[in-house]
Amino acid sequence: MASQARYHTVSIILHWLMAVLIIGMWLLGKAMADDDWGALLGVVAEDKGSLYALHKATGMLLLCLTVVRMAWRMTHKPPALPAALPKHIAMAAAAVHALMYGLMLGLPLTGWIMSSANPTRPPISQYGLFDWPRLPVENFVADAAGAGRLMNQSHEFLSTLLALLLALHVGAVVYHTVIRRDGMLSRMVPARR
Repeated sequence: MASQARYHTVSIILHWLMAVLIIGMWLLGKAMADDDWGALLGVVAEDKGSLYALHKATGMLLLCLTVVRMAWRMTHKPPALPAALPKHIAMAAAAVHALMYGLMLGLPLTGWIMSSANPTRPPISQYGLFDWPRLPVENFVADAAGAGRLMNQSHEFLSTLLALLLALHVGAVVYHTVIRRDGMLSRMVPARR
């Protein structure tokens, strides 16, 4: 694959870093919300408070990384898709990527709103380095607690949707690698020296 057909190194690093963090966050969220998943992943009830803090801090990190990634993408054109790629596949890929970016923004934002809607919860601590400000949820809705519950449901729905899109994304990678053999994966893996 020619060097111009590859993503920039920064794009590759952001992609794989965020992939690992998102998968870890999904598993962590399942372990926190579901005792069966928690038992499967070795989480005990006493750990849940610190896991919630880790989940929130990492969610905010992912929000920042998403903003950086979107800014990078807007200022650094991705490599062109292969000319032989059918138009419907290119359109489907664009739609899935757009949805994934929306979810990478929506998930941490719903979590931040959810956390901000409950005044008894401590603010989100960024790994003990600083606290994120509370969003003024009560200034926009009469029932902040109800907004928090709605954001909780939205957060769970969006996480399920992101998991499905990630599975579709991985399935597309397998399709391009095994069936089409068109080198699409080589565009996003680190270059061999």
